[in-house]
Amino acid sequence: MGFPEVKTCRSCGIGQPTAHFHLRDGRPVARCKTCVGKSRRKAYAEDARSRQKVADASKAYRQANKERVRRTKKAYYIANKHEINSRNRARQHLYEDARKSWKARNRERALAATKQWVVENRERYNLVLREHMRARRAKTQGGATPAEVLDWESDEAKICRWCGIVCDDEYEVDHIHPIALGGLHVLENLAIACRPCNRRKGALPLDKWLLKLNGEGAS
Repeated sequence: MGFPEVKTCRSCGIGQPTAHFHLRDGRPVARCKTCVGKSRRKAYAEDARSRQKVADASKAYRQANKERVRRTKKAYYIANKHEINSRNRARQHLYEDARKSWKARNRERALAATKQWVVENRERYNLVLREHMRARRAKTQGGATPAEVLDWESDEAKICRWCGIVCDDEYEVDHIHPIALGGLHVLENLAIACRPCNRRKGALPLDKWLLKLNGEGAS
């Protein structure tokens, strides 16, 4: 036996096509899909048991339909790739800004935490360090050779380019324009630096480093 094409929702009192109602035992239920959804969302927000019930049902569905869930996620990503990537980049920038701000306010605490992590994760730290050096060597290929750098070092006065102190044997070779920002590993881009200046400079662009250095000198 068929049923009318239009049905009045018991909750909102609006007559709607039967396609706007869920079916139970082949017949439309008393409330429209919109009202059912509102009721479920209200129960979810107010009742912890409802939230747990939804979480359990969702987990069971994902476990029983892994391939279907994977295809759905893949299709959604393909259809919304630009928006998803933009949102992820914005979230990453916010995280990085917050992390840098916290480290600036808690310099000693951050340094202590880093040292503790290195002690507890020495093997992983060495792996990360080797990968960093491998990537750095790849970027410097085609530049000055180790022999050329050694000759350059022997001829250079051991005076820090940035603060002017005499380094003697406690100097480091700094890239004026950082390799990480596209600077070249050529003799013209090398400078003698004391260890504190080289650590503070890091991978800062030259103009920002000079502003920072001048600000520290004036303070």
